[in-house]
Amino acid sequence: MKILAVDDDPLLLELLETTLESSGYENVSLASSGPEALRLLDSALKPYQCILLDIQMPEMDGIELCARIRRMDAYRDVPILMITAMTERSFVERAFTAGANDYISKPFDPFELTTRLRLAGERIEQQRAVSDKVFAIQSMKQELERTSRFAPDQPIQIEDVSGVVDQVMLENHLLRLPRADQYQAAAVAFRIEEFDYVYAMSRPSELFLLLTDVAECISEQFKHGEFLMSYAGSGSFVCLTQRTSPALDPQLLTRIQDSIDGLELEYENGRPCNISLVMGKPASKPLFFGGQPTTIIYEALESARVATRPKRSFLSVVHSRAANVG
Repeated sequence: MKILAVDDDPLLLELLETTLESSGYENVSLASSGPEALRLLDSALKPYQCILLDIQMPEMDGIELCARIRRMDAYRDVPILMITAMTERSFVERAFTAGANDYISKPFDPFELTTRLRLAGERIEQQRAVSDKVFAIQSMKQELERTSRFAPDQPIQIEDVSGVVDQVMLENHLLRLPRADQYQAAAVAFRIEEFDYVYAMSRPSELFLLLTDVAECISEQFKHGEFLMSYAGSGSFVCLTQRTSPALDPQLLTRIQDSIDGLELEYENGRPCNISLVMGKPASKPLFFGGQPTTIIYEALESARVATRPKRSFLSVVHSRAANVG
């Protein structure tokens, strides 16, 4: 595995290099700053397969560097691990939002580091298999839309929406939180009520854009607090926030629905695409909880799965759209 490690502390870089080489990772490059790391990434004949970043660095911090790396085509999916003493919730959430896959606290445990690198290696192999499949699909131009259709229950990655990460990253973030923060966490899920019909009526690219629009409407309501969100498949979105979040008020669903109505979504044939969102009950852990903290994610999704809402009248939709236009 070709690894790039970035840290402004030369002693830590030396320790990282020694630890990685002793674990069998011999193809390791070192950078002491963000700009130096970007130069190495740009000039690499063969892309790096895993990147380790410190958060606190001069010139360019690790979060900004992570975001810039994710904008590079060759590194949109490469595993990025943060190695940092900045374990505060806000720093961790910013790192995940910027595109980090995981983080390790300083001083790091060599066994934990190599274990997470092994998991990153497994992810690379999975991505390689997916890339091979995508290449095969691209060679079948006439069947592109049919072969690229994702399954209805597939938890696809939605990009370029603030706070949205894939579900694995969402769960990993919750698992890595201190226990006190796990207690403060709350999960709330939303579901597109007509998803089966929308899925059947839409081409893959059209459906992806529609899901992105809905994700933006949900994200907008949580933007003033700490949150992460993912698309869980089957028209469902799950948001991880704090149980004291001001967004979790009785009008939350109404505000999101009004935003969706204001988009006046349409299918490519010009027909209206009516989207009704339902919301489950927020889920959180009791003070003295046991078991996995990620159960609140699945409890929230199950609550949204069985949730229903009264059918809206035609006039209520018209009034909602008029309010958004005004």
